Amino acid sequence: MVMIIGIITAAGESRRYGSNKLWELIQDRPLIEYSIQALHPYVGRLFLVVASPEDPRWIPLTHPWNIQLVAGGSTRSESVRNGLKKAIETPDFTGVLIHDGARPFLSSALIQRLLAQPHQPMVIPGIPVVDTIKYVNNGTVTHTVDRTNLWQIQTPQYVRQDIITRLLDTTIDATDEAGIAESLGIPVSIVDGDPHNRKITLAGDLNHPTHFP
Repeated sequence: MVMIIGIITAAGESRRYGSNKLWELIQDRPLIEYSIQALHPYVGRLFLVVASPEDPRWIPLTHPWNIQLVAGGSTRSESVRNGLKKAIETPDFTGVLIHDGARPFLSSALIQRLLAQPHQPMVIPGIPVVDTIKYVNNGTVTHTVDRTNLWQIQTPQYVRQDIITRLLDTTIDATDEAGIAESLGIPVSIVDGDPHNRKITLAGDLNHPTHFP
C-alpha cells in the first residue's frame, strides 16, 4: 500500500508581508487551512512545521485535520529537516510531499501529477518563464538572461523515501528542497505546475483575484 506523508512549512516570520500571513482570512478561513485541506486527502500523516507549537491558535486546526505540530528552525531548510525527522519515524511510507503553507491555491490535479511519478527520486512542479529576464547590478541592467530553459518552481515537492536520509545528513541551506538535492547530485524531475498555485508574499498579493481549485 502506498503511503505518503505531508509536511507543510509554516514557521516563517512573514517579514515582507508585514504580519503573519498564515492567519489572514480568505472567505472567513485562515490562509494556512487551505493548504491543509488540499493535501489532507492524499497523505496518511500530516506534519505542520510552525514557529510556536504551543500557540493556541493551532488547536482548532490540528484536531479536525489530525495534524501533528513540529517546531521549526531558524531557516526554511532547518524547518523542513525537523519535519523530515518526524516523517522517518513513520513505518512503511513511500515518500513525502513538502508544501509551502503560503500557497493556499493548491489543486488536486497538481498533486496527482507529482504522485504519478513515485519512482523518481524527486519531483517538483514548475512553470516555464515567459517574461523577459534582466540581470541587474547596482540598479543597472548588465544583460538579458536567456529564458529558454528557465522555470519558476513551486511546491509541493515530492521526495522518495530512500532519499530523505541524504537530505537529513547535510546542513546545506537552499530556498527549496530541490536546491539541496541538486547540490547532492540527486536527480530532480519536473512536472507542469499551476499558474494559480502562487505564493502569498507581499501584503498586496491577496488583493488579486483568488482561485480555489
